[in-house]
Amino acid sequence: MLHFKLFWFFFPLTGDARANENLHLTTMHLLWARQHNLVANQLAELNPSWEDERIFQEARRIVAAQLQHITYAEFLPVLLGW
Repeated sequence: MLHFKLFWFFFPLTGDARANENLHLTTMHLLWARQHNLVANQLAELNPSWEDERIFQEARRIVAAQLQHITYAEFLPVLLGW
Protein backbone atom coordinates (compact mmCIF):
# COMPACT_ATOMS: atom_id res chain seq x y z
CA MET A 1 0.00 0.00 0.00
CA LEU A 2 2.88 2.38 0.70
CA HIS A 3 4.11 1.93 -2.87
CA PHE A 4 0.67 2.99 -4.17
CA LYS A 5 0.64 6.11 -1.96
CA LEU A 6 4.15 7.10 -3.07
CA PHE A 7 3.18 6.58 -6.72
CA TRP A 8 0.29 9.06 -6.48
CA PHE A 9 2.46 11.52 -4.54
CA PHE A 10 4.89 11.75 -7.44
CA PHE A 11 2.28 11.27 -10.20
CA PRO A 12 -0.89 13.05 -9.08
CA LEU A 13 -4.26 12.72 -10.77
CA THR A 14 -4.95 15.73 -12.96
CA GLY A 15 -8.01 14.79 -14.94
CA ASP A 16 -5.92 14.26 -18.06
CA ALA A 17 -4.16 10.95 -18.72
CA ARG A 18 -1.35 12.72 -20.60
CA ALA A 19 -0.36 14.99 -17.72
CA ASN A 20 2.10 12.54 -16.19
CA GLU A 21 3.78 12.00 -19.56
CA ASN A 22 4.59 15.63 -20.19
CA LEU A 23 6.26 17.81 -17.59
CA HIS A 24 5.07 21.00 -19.30
CA LEU A 25 1.46 19.85 -19.19
CA THR A 26 1.77 18.92 -15.51
CA THR A 27 3.24 22.35 -14.78
CA MET A 28 0.43 24.12 -16.63
CA HIS A 29 -2.20 22.11 -14.73
CA LEU A 30 -0.57 23.08 -11.45
CA LEU A 31 -0.22 26.77 -12.31
CA TRP A 32 -3.80 27.17 -13.51
CA ALA A 33 -5.21 25.20 -10.57
CA ARG A 34 -3.32 27.48 -8.18
CA GLN A 35 -4.48 30.57 -10.08
CA HIS A 36 -8.07 29.33 -9.81
CA ASN A 37 -7.67 28.86 -6.05
CA LEU A 38 -6.16 32.34 -5.69
CA VAL A 39 -9.04 33.95 -7.60
CA ALA A 40 -11.60 31.88 -5.66
CA ASN A 41 -10.12 32.99 -2.34
CA GLN A 42 -10.21 36.64 -3.41
CA LEU A 43 -13.81 36.32 -4.59
CA ALA A 44 -14.80 34.68 -1.31
CA GLU A 45 -13.31 37.61 0.62
CA LEU A 46 -15.08 40.18 -1.55
CA ASN A 47 -18.42 38.34 -1.59
CA PRO A 48 -18.96 36.53 1.72
CA SER A 49 -22.63 35.87 0.91
CA TRP A 50 -21.81 33.75 -2.17
CA GLU A 51 -22.09 29.98 -1.93
CA ASP A 52 -19.13 27.74 -2.77
CA GLU A 53 -20.51 26.73 -6.16
CA ARG A 54 -20.91 30.33 -7.30
CA ILE A 55 -17.40 31.20 -6.15
CA PHE A 56 -16.05 28.16 -8.01
CA GLN A 57 -17.89 28.98 -11.24
CA GLU A 58 -16.99 32.68 -11.19
CA ALA A 59 -13.33 31.86 -10.53
CA ARG A 60 -13.50 29.34 -13.36
CA ARG A 61 -14.83 32.01 -15.74
CA ILE A 62 -12.15 34.51 -14.73
CA VAL A 63 -9.30 32.02 -15.11
CA ALA A 64 -10.63 30.87 -18.48
CA ALA A 65 -10.70 34.50 -19.62
CA GLN A 66 -7.13 34.99 -18.39
CA LEU A 67 -5.98 31.93 -20.33
CA GLN A 68 -7.79 33.11 -23.47
CA HIS A 69 -6.26 36.57 -23.18
CA ILE A 70 -2.75 35.16 -22.85
CA THR A 71 -3.35 32.79 -25.77
CA TYR A 72 -4.78 35.36 -28.18
CA ALA A 73 -2.82 38.46 -27.14
CA GLU A 74 0.60 36.95 -26.47
CA PHE A 75 1.06 33.34 -27.61
CA LEU A 76 -0.63 33.30 -31.03
CA PRO A 77 0.96 36.54 -32.29
CA VAL A 78 4.41 35.14 -31.54
CA LEU A 79 3.56 31.70 -32.94
CA LEU A 80 1.97 33.03 -36.13
CA GLY A 81 4.18 36.09 -36.55
CA TRP A 82 1.35 38.64 -36.33
